[in-house]
Amino acid sequence: MMQADSNVIKLLLLLSLLGAIGLQPADAQNQRRKSSAEFLSSSLLDQGDLNKDGLLASEEWESITRQWYTRMDAGESGRLSREEFLASMPPLLSGPGTISKRSRSMAPSQFLVFFLALDVDRDGVLDKAEFEAVTDHWFQDWSSEGVPKTLNESRMVTGFQKVFPKTNMSGASVISAQGPIPGLPDSSPSPVRPPLLAIESIQLVDGFEIKLAASEPMIQDPVALSFDENGNSYVVEMRSFMLDIDRTGELAPICRISLLKDTNGDGVIDESSVFLDKLVLPRAVLACNGGVLFVEDYQLYFAKDTDQDGRADLRALLDADYGRSNIEHAPNGLMRAMDNWIYNGRSPWRYRCIQGQWVRERTQIRGQWGMTQDAYGRLFYNVNNSQLLGDFTPPNYMGRNQNYRSTAGLNLFVATDQRVYTSRMNTAVNRGYLPDVLDASGRLHVFASSCSPVIYRGDQYGEDYVGNAFVCDPAANIVKRNHVSDRGMTLSARQAYEGFEFLSSIDERFRPVNLYSGPDGCLWLLDMYRGIAQYGMFMTDYLRRETLERNLDEGIHHGRLYRIVHQQKKPRVPLDMSVLSGRDLAGLLDHPDGWIRDTAQRLIVESGDLACIPDLLSVAQNSTNSVGTIHALWSVEGLLIELGNQVRRRKGDGAVFEVNSRSEFEAPALTPATWVACLAFLNHSNSNIQTAAIRVCESLSKGKQLFQAELLAELEKKLDSYARPVLFQSALTAGNLSMPQALPFMAQLASDHCEERLIREALMSGLHEWEVTFLQHILKRSDWSKSSSGRVMMLRSLAKAVAAKKGVASFGLFLDTVEAQSGELTWRAESLLSGALEELQYGGGNSVVFSHRPFVWESLTHHPSLVVRDLIEKVSIHMRWPGHSLYASNQETEKGNKFVDRETVSSEQGKALYQQICAGCHGTDGEGLKAVAPPLKRSEWVRGSSARLIRIVLHGMQGPLHVMGKRYEPSEILTEMPPLSVLEDSQLSSILNFIRNEWEEHAGWIMPVDVEMVREMTSGREIPWSENELLEIQ
Repeated sequence: MMQADSNVIKLLLLLSLLGAIGLQPADAQNQRRKSSAEFLSSSLLDQGDLNKDGLLASEEWESITRQWYTRMDAGESGRLSREEFLASMPPLLSGPGTISKRSRSMAPSQFLVFFLALDVDRDGVLDKAEFEAVTDHWFQDWSSEGVPKTLNESRMVTGFQKVFPKTNMSGASVISAQGPIPGLPDSSPSPVRPPLLAIESIQLVDGFEIKLAASEPMIQDPVALSFDENGNSYVVEMRSFMLDIDRTGELAPICRISLLKDTNGDGVIDESSVFLDKLVLPRAVLACNGGVLFVEDYQLYFAKDTDQDGRADLRALLDADYGRSNIEHAPNGLMRAMDNWIYNGRSPWRYRCIQGQWVRERTQIRGQWGMTQDAYGRLFYNVNNSQLLGDFTPPNYMGRNQNYRSTAGLNLFVATDQRVYTSRMNTAVNRGYLPDVLDASGRLHVFASSCSPVIYRGDQYGEDYVGNAFVCDPAANIVKRNHVSDRGMTLSARQAYEGFEFLSSIDERFRPVNLYSGPDGCLWLLDMYRGIAQYGMFMTDYLRRETLERNLDEGIHHGRLYRIVHQQKKPRVPLDMSVLSGRDLAGLLDHPDGWIRDTAQRLIVESGDLACIPDLLSVAQNSTNSVGTIHALWSVEGLLIELGNQVRRRKGDGAVFEVNSRSEFEAPALTPATWVACLAFLNHSNSNIQTAAIRVCESLSKGKQLFQAELLAELEKKLDSYARPVLFQSALTAGNLSMPQALPFMAQLASDHCEERLIREALMSGLHEWEVTFLQHILKRSDWSKSSSGRVMMLRSLAKAVAAKKGVASFGLFLDTVEAQSGELTWRAESLLSGALEELQYGGGNSVVFSHRPFVWESLTHHPSLVVRDLIEKVSIHMRWPGHSLYASNQETEKGNKFVDRETVSSEQGKALYQQICAGCHGTDGEGLKAVAPPLKRSEWVRGSSARLIRIVLHGMQGPLHVMGKRYEPSEILTEMPPLSVLEDSQLSSILNFIRNEWEEHAGWIMPVDVEMVREMTSGREIPWSENELLEIQ
């Protein structure tokens, strides 16, 4: 880099500082940010104020609100699910006739409060009558007195603020300095309480009792646990976590995993040994295969005790790339699900052991800390300010189509009520300085650090508790109970109690960090018991002061393991399942306790004993409940699946193979008799069994054309009789069957059920590289001659996928198809072109480059429809061919991109740092994570001003903000991005260069000296930046 004259540098610094006037902390406190109420109010006024007088009269309000519902109701059914409502809001707020800028990678959950305010009967569905009644009531309640009654923007904002529930820590309407909120009472002291005294501080709902199973010094700083088939527990002890407020000794090898035994079955641990010692930051453990999987220093290992002395003497590295990040955001969990895969929180990988070989496969990133499943294998998880998220869509379906990434049915906001009822003041929370975080008594009123959800599937608490979700919050010192239900094609939850919690403590050091179903049918709770629960890298100045002033940094290396028992039922003595035969284990798949069923299935699959299959099929056919049949079917799948010969060792350290289960798994030992028996369950009367049978048969039929044809034929027979959730699974499975044989069935599904968003997205997920062929299939059908909202959206989705690929052949065929739509079929041309245009405008990447002008171009530019001609003109901006006005500039751009010297910016270091620090929130591929952080890929914040971007990483950023035309705010994202100023200038520049030049961005380079200059210019800043502030910086 050329050296500039020192006077020039001083002048540039002076000019930059002058340009930043008004951006220093004192003035930043008055910087306004639009809330959801303000955003909705301005949109209603912009679209509904026909006479432009700044007011909405009664007829204007009625007109615009009814227009909104009509545009949202894609299926014209008069009913909108919560997910459909949220997905429709961004294009709705853009006004009619506009192109949606919504990224498919994240749901627009910032409008969740709007839905909750409208859904007065709390059924998770918004029907037309309900919508109209509520909005009409709002107008009458909010409008001014007099005749005629009118509503201005200020009254709308106030009205929305009154009806919107508080569902998360939304922060402040102004950026606040990190000082204590005035007027709060003084916090009570928080001394270290010995275990028996600490129990007295815990309050449980009537009928339950908490019992101490183990405590320090036996266990210290426990964070995770796993029970083995003998009922013993392996406890992860993160003894180096926050030894002081400065993170001293964080990487010291002083952590361990202890093996705890209850030898007499009374629920109290009476034997312990250090199973693994001298570990660095262990964070997860799973008993399996006669030993344990565990995570240490962000790497995955297997360990085993071969001489039965209570200590591991065999240790093998499985995956050196399990997931590097920081303590708060690194992968964790190791939860074995019903489908025989092991899932993790905050991880893009799932794991499985097949005939002794460990494999991993890419999957969706889920949650933050902890993972659980319900009785049917559906995954649930959470992030720190959203207590329960979950997947209605099974894993690894929605990401199949690289031309059409979808998250439909994933990351659902299962619990929308984030209120908590604490038993004490909670001033020692990270954002306690923000309004709306603490109430007038200094207590949290919404979740601050929700983690470790568990779906209770035990047999000790009674039927009313089965399927309930229990969620920890160590900052609030509580465990919450929720009733979970599935309604049609989604999942929802409601709090079990109003005004109090299932469990709470007046002891501030009570830190419930993990919760488990135990082998006795009870819940087991890990209490990390300490003052500091917030990881230091993200600790605010406010919390640091609060911690030091109240001595919360003192008192370390404590920890308790509790068991929660029902007072009216004596806990079951754990069964030693290690000595049971395969037939005995198969019988336990029908057991009323979920832990017993899970463990029996695991042991059967680990045994590899194919002789168990007749017993499994017998259990499946004779089970007294649906879950027993489902466990038996998945046990059959687990025994039969093998690795194909084409599987190769992945690059990097460790014994794990990286696989694609769709193409590299097979079941060579599957007999015709077993196949017929499994296939028969597609005709079962229970829809959950039907769904599981479809998935199991799909897995077993891999590579077998005959079996796949039989599966497809069975699905076709049941097309008119299956319930919608089973049709949804049929649509997902069809995309993994032989092509093009499955296309007619998929076309029929699209014709019959395209008004259902989940089924449309399921079909799209399985059409990778078959989009144009499928388009031609459905356009040949007579029932696609008439328009409907669902058909329009199906065509738009297909067009988006074709445009995303940017293949000359496929896009050429696409244009040929568009050109053939005229007269009464013009709506099809308009739908296809609008979908393609949306992807070309906001999907990023290069233009579609032809070797010559498309043959149908002349016809398209002279199409009878004015709308089609207008869309073609806009699409042409993203196309190139010799003679095109933009062809030469495109060639120069492509040439320039080939000669970038990436070595000068240390892109490898940037990649490594990004994966360690940033990927936990923004995703490994920059697509963002729901309820955590917005996407970086294609973001104007990344591609735009380097001065803004450097400020963001130095000082952090507060929402709301807009990315690619879409507004993000809590709970769509976390309240703020923490600063990374602790990193060196060279480290920050390498991270920024990675995100600016990865993913085909090529946005230019940032040097360490650039970071140094901005750091010096903004050295006095102590608070995160707002969007408005940053937009004033060029």
